[in-house]
Amino acid sequence: MITLFLGVTGARATTEPEVKAAFPFNFIKSIDWPPVAFTNETAPIVVRVLGETPLQELLPQMVQDVKVKGRAVCIQSLNAGQSVAHCHLVFVARSEAAPAQELLRATKGKPVLTVGESPGIHLQRKNDQFRDGGKNGSF
Repeated sequence: MITLFLGVTGARATTEPEVKAAFPFNFIKSIDWPPVAFTNETAPIVVRVLGETPLQELLPQMVQDVKVKGRAVCIQSLNAGQSVAHCHLVFVARSEAAPAQELLRATKGKPVLTVGESPGIHLQRKNDQFRDGGKNGSF
């Protein structure tokens, strides 16, 4: 399925960064954020990337002209200490594991998913303020 989504032909294998980039995209497809997570009905789903990672280049390519539940998906960089206001998912690169703990505190009680490459930075569910597409299972 990832191969089809990425538009990769049978002549080329899917790379590890491409597989990693598919995970945040698949998470946002399965989450129903509460209305308060958006400034209005047409606001995009905002994915921010903290740290240096190939995902900074791959994610924008994957979501170009794609809508998820009627919303565009916007990929932005995030610097350590920067606000996560109006953000729906944060991907934390391996290089940013230490500052990520501050990020986890900043997102507490907010409908923000955090996903990371390092042990200890894993998908965080914030106080059930969003639902996993009605499945209510673990990710």
